[in-house]
Amino acid sequence: MAANATNPPFKKKLTITAQRELARWQKDGEDKVIFEIEAVNEQGQPINKKLRTFHPELPQGELIEFEVAEYIHESYGQTFTLKLPSKGRASKKDINDLRKQVSALADRVGALETEVSQLRAEKAREAPLDREADERFGRKPPF
Repeated sequence: MAANATNPPFKKKLTITAQRELARWQKDGEDKVIFEIEAVNEQGQPINKKLRTFHPELPQGELIEFEVAEYIHESYGQTFTLKLPSKGRASKKDINDLRKQVSALADRVGALETEVSQLRAEKAREAPLDREADERFGRKPPF
């Protein structure tokens, strides 16, 4: 629960109608952005509460169930933070780590392909030139 929150987090179905950047700051050397949200409830009535999210692009026009957490700020008052329910989603850090691993793996595979190609070329150069036994021509060469 957020500082001074009077209500525990809850789930609510909402349709996002607008989303815009509210504030941007640096934390631990990383850009953080919070977005202001406008939404309607299941009956299409506007939500007249301060809604915000850290998700850069929430789906608009779709009825989605969100996790909602109350937050009370000493200067800005009561707001509600919308969070998409977790469905095994990876964080940005997890995704970046996976990208780095895939890139490193691609580099290793590329190096192996080059090495195998070089080994094949070297083997072909060292193979004896025996036309009688050369499989490409059969037992007897055509000329």
